[in-house]
Amino acid sequence: MWLKADSANRRSLFKINFLQNRVAIAYSNILNETDRIDDKVDRFAERAFEGEFGYPWEIDPQYRDFKSAFGSTADLNNTQLYYFIKKETRTHFISFIFFALFIGWLLYNRETTKRETEEPELIIAKATYVFKLPIVSSLLVPLAIIPYFYDHPPVAFLEVIFLLTLILVLILVKKTFQTVYSGHCTHCFILLYFIVPAIC
Repeated sequence: MWLKADSANRRSLFKINFLQNRVAIAYSNILNETDRIDDKVDRFAERAFEGEFGYPWEIDPQYRDFKSAFGSTADLNNTQLYYFIKKETRTHFISFIFFALFIGWLLYNRETTKRETEEPELIIAKATYVFKLPIVSSLLVPLAIIPYFYDHPPVAFLEVIFLLTLILVLILVKKTFQTVYSGHCTHCFILLYFIVPAIC
């Protein structure tokens, strides 16, 4: 009995010593990395005060032309969207479920109103968009709500949602004001999506 207890105690002590060694190695690596970070910060501060770097408002020569700036922005947006789509799988699924439920609910109520209401013309007159353009109308509301499901989504994702919302609104405006359309919606689209964000 004593031998069994002693051997179990020795095994436990061996495991504890092994765990202590691993913790000590990890702690040593953390200290080394911390020292390296401190050294880099110190070197950067020295180089900054010695004037090796230019002023913050000076543009790097490699980003002076539009092509390089556009390429860098596209690469950054692609990277952000890749990790955003990969990381937020659960939120994407919830958003898709909400999207499908809302569209199904709206289309179901639309058909029910047409079949079972005594005077559907009165409701159709009050909810013109839902009855004339049900798909476009049902897409607008989820596109306006779904971005709030996410915690700090990338700007590129918000811009895509905003672009889709703007296109759907312009479709509604075009279908409703056919006589006054004559290309004004296209001008409004260009103004709202490109010129106003550039000024702001």
